[in-house]
Amino acid sequence: MKAGYAERQDFYSSKDLKMLTQMIFLVLVLPLPVRCQTYTWAYSTYLDVEFSFSCNDTRIILTDGDEVVWKTPQQRELRPGHNDSDYLVVDLHDIPGHDLMIKNVSHDLHGTYVCMVYNNGTLRKKAIRGLNLYEPLHRNLMERFTKNIIVGVISSLVFSVPVVTLCMVLKFRYMTNEEKERIKMKKSKVREMASLGYVDPSEKVKVKDFEGKGCYDNPVVTPL
Repeated sequence: MKAGYAERQDFYSSKDLKMLTQMIFLVLVLPLPVRCQTYTWAYSTYLDVEFSFSCNDTRIILTDGDEVVWKTPQQRELRPGHNDSDYLVVDLHDIPGHDLMIKNVSHDLHGTYVCMVYNNGTLRKKAIRGLNLYEPLHRNLMERFTKNIIVGVISSLVFSVPVVTLCMVLKFRYMTNEEKERIKMKKSKVREMASLGYVDPSEKVKVKDFEGKGCYDNPVVTPL
């Protein structure tokens, strides 16, 4: 009896140990791929903000003794410690030039960047980083379509100004003496007819019938 109990206890102990091992595996091992930084070379960001590239990812693992040199879309080489109005090369984790910071993202600074990893003066590896290759992010629709709205307004003005100018020219165009005399006589005739009480039939006020179309008098009904 005691031997069977001991065997059963050993069975459950080994089973519990196996389950515990599986749980540890699930908790520690499976999340590792998720925690690893996914390889991404193209990024989008907002305009007029600060943005940083990192040369370290799953394909390039920087180690002690590495030094990173960045190449901009304008083919400028930025070495560790570089600092100007556009760029700042940042050392991180004892790796010179680990990050490249763009101080203020603009259309002039977008494009393809290359980080070149050197060790003891020998080029070890390269990585490409792209910024705003397609279009920047926008905080709202107004920011996104502002240029389109401006272009539309300018196009409307370009089209409407000649039309308005043509109408003004037709209205205030030069008239010959005969045309002026003809207009003057027409106005004089209208004033004369108005003084005689003549009213244009098309301008007569049409009075609606009071009761029905015939406007007849209703017969008086005498009560019996």
